[in-house]
Amino acid sequence: MLAPNPDLADVASRAEALRAAYRPNRIAVLFVEESAPAGGRFFYAGDSQVHRYLSEAVSPHLPGSGPFLDRFRDAALYLDDLVLTPVNRLAPRDRAARNLAAVPCLAMRLATYRPLAIVGIAKTIAIPLAQARARAGLTCPMHVVSFPGTGQQANFRREIAAILPELLT
Repeated sequence: MLAPNPDLADVASRAEALRAAYRPNRIAVLFVEESAPAGGRFFYAGDSQVHRYLSEAVSPHLPGSGPFLDRFRDAALYLDDLVLTPVNRLAPRDRAARNLAAVPCLAMRLATYRPLAIVGIAKTIAIPLAQARARAGLTCPMHVVSFPGTGQQANFRREIAAILPELLT
């Protein structure tokens, strides 16, 4: 396993501060991605792949005409991470171990959030996300879609489009 990197801790700290500014009072749909990218790009900074493709998919369905992130929050939508420190540069075995180790922490957050639906963004987090959901005692619907990168953008678009009518009613 890689030693902790203070730069990654800074990335995580900045991400959490920014994420907190967009947390709605009540969360209807919780989107969960694996982690913030190690490079510093982040959904709530408006500069990540997830931001680009999720805003493209969801924005036309949100009321209002202001900035996407404000409308996302106002619609009771929220994005959290399975792992609160970047894992995308770890070796696959270490990455999978961190994902599983994050289950109890995510379960505590899920128990606090009590979302009406959960959407995992990356098929690789389906098992730990399901474990966290069960551990939190939630029975809300859970969907998992492809991560919108590495050639999976079309799959992401198709999968999100298929579940949006259920999520945004």
